[in-house]
Amino acid sequence: MHLRDTILVTPPSALKNRDKHLEMLHGVLTENGFRILPFSAGNALRLGRRAIWHIHWIDLFHTGKIRSLPMKRHYRLISLARFVHFLLLVLLCKLSRVRMLWTVHNLASHERPNSFFEKLVTRLLLLFSDRVTAVNGHIKEEIARSYGFAGTSLLRQGLYRGCYEDTVMRGEARRRLGLGADDFVLVFMGVVEEYKGIDVAMEAMYDLPDDSVKLVVAGRLDAGSPYGRRVRDLAAGNGNILLFDRFVPDEEVQIFFRAADYSIYPYRRIDNSGPLYLTLAFGVPTIIRSAGGIPEILRLNPKVGIEIGPPERGDIVEAIGKARLGKVDEEEFAIFRETLSWESLEEEILDLFRGLQDDAAATELPCVERRNA
Repeated sequence: MHLRDTILVTPPSALKNRDKHLEMLHGVLTENGFRILPFSAGNALRLGRRAIWHIHWIDLFHTGKIRSLPMKRHYRLISLARFVHFLLLVLLCKLSRVRMLWTVHNLASHERPNSFFEKLVTRLLLLFSDRVTAVNGHIKEEIARSYGFAGTSLLRQGLYRGCYEDTVMRGEARRRLGLGADDFVLVFMGVVEEYKGIDVAMEAMYDLPDDSVKLVVAGRLDAGSPYGRRVRDLAAGNGNILLFDRFVPDEEVQIFFRAADYSIYPYRRIDNSGPLYLTLAFGVPTIIRSAGGIPEILRLNPKVGIEIGPPERGDIVEAIGKARLGKVDEEEFAIFRETLSWESLEEEILDLFRGLQDDAAATELPCVERRNA
């Protein structure tokens, strides 16, 4: 028997950029005898039946842009080339007996959702993958509804607890950001993109009569895009909005969350929210869109979140007023740290990967049968 002890990761850039979710997942796996390598055709050929190809985000199989180039639009020819490359990689892995595992983090890309090639890649991955997993129940249900595929299992995400330094006290964090001790501070952290809806929260700041409410927006912004210009203009026109248009290094993450009273994420659309796992790890309550997999996480203790509908400035003003009524105690976050710790998720992670290790244990059922399981 060939023991599959190597995980080949797509996209390889997730390893290079040290994606925190994958770092924690891979920590569990390496502690239990697996090794982690970036996926490449050479690694797949060399390792063959010793390898599991773990696919996460699939943009590099269908997107019509080359991100290293200053391209403003998508080109179908690039999408076609990426798709053909994807087919060749799948064929290579099937011939080499590499097992395929696809973990679905979101149902559609944020930049250009539901494109023809994205849907095609999705259908083919559902057909050819030896296992399909989703990071939450919402995605699992949507895959069944949209694609008629009932074979998805859960591979849940844990909190980003311990990923970042946490030594700065609240007063020091606020001093560094130029905030006052009595300010009520809302923090948004992450790449500033339209689907996250932070512009609506910025608009809502214009409707607040109290200058002690501060909105801190920290993350990279495409200042040359229409949306980027809009966000910059909204920040420039209101002294209670602090825009940090830059990448936030790991050592500075704690400064923003330790300065915060609440985080805020008024998504326009969302399937899974990485920042939610971060804000819960730091014990910061949140104002957040009630959509995708977010309600099933906050259901563990609704006291830590104020859930809102599709982002409207009036609803956000109301949510901010509600947030100011009382403090959320630290103990309210205990259930998240217990239920969503990587230690508590270890058994389900290992069950999945060990099931793929053994050729005899891994399913050989064709997709038609798996769909109706």
